[in-house]
Amino acid sequence: MAHTAHSDPEMVRERYDSQEELERKVDELVRYIQDSRHFVVFTGAGISTSAGIPDFRGPDGKWTREAQGKRPLAAKVPTVSAIPTPTHMALVDLLETGRLKYVISQNCDGLHRRSGVPAERISELHGNSNVEVCEECGQSYLRDLACHRYASSRDHATGRVCGRAGCGGSLLEYTIDFSQHLPQEPLRLAEAHSRQADLHVVFGSSLTARPAC
Repeated sequence: MAHTAHSDPEMVRERYDSQEELERKVDELVRYIQDSRHFVVFTGAGISTSAGIPDFRGPDGKWTREAQGKRPLAAKVPTVSAIPTPTHMALVDLLETGRLKYVISQNCDGLHRRSGVPAERISELHGNSNVEVCEECGQSYLRDLACHRYASSRDHATGRVCGRAGCGGSLLEYTIDFSQHLPQEPLRLAEAHSRQADLHVVFGSSLTARPAC
């Protein structure tokens, strides 16, 4: 997917505001949130870089480096060991106070769910590497480990089976591959909340990956 890297250096360059400008923007965002009736957040890989997980299209992102003929940087910590960042925890606080109504994310690193975001308040459009879903009954399992496929293929089976009484269906790793359709129910909920939103804020995404964006 190196061909999806930004070709314009200005799109890759990181920008830093002065403390004064940052405080002005924070105050403005606070006013927007206070005045909103249906506040929705969309997140991308950029909110997890401070947890040690590389992004894709930043200055040292996976696709950026591959487009430059460089090897991608390894994660500083295993994804399953990464700790949710202050951004993740601030979103949890906003959900708990009722200000934030819904989270939509492209991230499959599991940090939103591990930070405390309830499953019913988030659409993980690219899946979650800590989740397995039963192929038969749809039961999901949030694990404290990275769920890997039993075979190196587009078959998502992990080799484990559903523990639900009378089921025993095959468990599937809950992430998507390139060219695969997004999960329908999370996508439906994301679209419904986006249409209802009077405030939609994006964190950590250049809004490049489609069809999520």
